[in-house]
Amino acid sequence: MALQEALAYVLVNDETRAALLDSPKHLQAQFGLTDDEVELLRSANPSGLTLSARSIRGKRVDFLTRALPCTMNFLHANGMGDLLLDFVRTSMPVNVADDLNRLLAEGRRFVEYLLTHKNDHLPEGLGDLAVYELLRAELSASKEASAWAEYCARQSAYVHHLVSGDASVLDTVPLQIGRHVRLYRSPCDVITLANSQDERKSLPKATFIPTTVLLKKAHNRVALDVYRIGDFVYEILKACNGQRSISDLCLMLTLKWLSQAELKFHAAQAVRFALARGIIMPVVPGEESKSCASVHSLSTRRYKAV
Repeated sequence: MALQEALAYVLVNDETRAALLDSPKHLQAQFGLTDDEVELLRSANPSGLTLSARSIRGKRVDFLTRALPCTMNFLHANGMGDLLLDFVRTSMPVNVADDLNRLLAEGRRFVEYLLTHKNDHLPEGLGDLAVYELLRAELSASKEASAWAEYCARQSAYVHHLVSGDASVLDTVPLQIGRHVRLYRSPCDVITLANSQDERKSLPKATFIPTTVLLKKAHNRVALDVYRIGDFVYEILKACNGQRSISDLCLMLTLKWLSQAELKFHAAQAVRFALARGIIMPVVPGEESKSCASVHSLSTRRYKAV
């Protein structure tokens, strides 16, 4: 394991590669290598190591470009290649079997890197843009999200009957937000930031307003559905955990400027909107096991999404 770790650093970090030639004893102490392991590393052709290092670096940047295209466009347009270079030098490649998982893994590592260096004179909004793009990439690649999108498509007739039927019935049906949906609260308008990177070098200042984004994966369609939603709709959707009905949601939410009747009206409107678009689903009798919590996989990370 020590030898593999040392080799990884030699192939990624220029200083470690130089130490292999100039100060092997320091490298031996750093990684706890035996004399034979040091000699094995030193037997490698220096030119070959450099070529391999460049190849690995290029592949990692390619993975990032595919995972976070708008973020990479901004970095390249603004001459911030040193940031990428520092990342690939200081962060080890991810050891995963297939390219898709490696693409996502490299994207996650770079997002964490950006957030760690957020105060190091990075453009405001750059980390938020990267988080948004990573969220899109992960949702697009999620097999679980695809299965949920298919399930929601199969239930569309039942949902239409429910939405267009007796309102009192809808009031009592438990609702669930699907795992083909992601909600992300950002301090800036990441949708506009992403769209602007095809043409602009700078991040438009007008976009720095708090924004809640809803992403939904549709059945048999590559493109994700993207919505901007308000705080009220966000709270409604987040509370749809498969156990609460509209009536339950209204009891949870207290808004000083709305009467109970107005609150119920707006909650019902939000629910009908979300049901009609396959964002939330009623818990179908006999399929309660499909009910899901509203907090999704990204919520445990440093960046918040549900």
